[in-house]
Amino acid sequence: MPDTYQTALSRLPEAHARLLRLVAAGRPDDEICRELGIEPEGLNPLLDLARRKLRRELTRE
Repeated sequence: MPDTYQTALSRLPEAHARLLRLVAAGRPDDEICRELGIEPEGLNPLLDLARRKLRRELTRE
């Protein structure tokens, strides 16, 4: 991943960065939920929020 992406990721809350890393690694949803301790119905809203925050950080560059 480019440095810009890593820098933006490092500025996110740890839970959001971890979620994005797990998704990028291709981990299945059920595994991600278990690892993060969240209910399956909470995954997509959390992922949407994490992606929005990442986009915001990437545009700061």
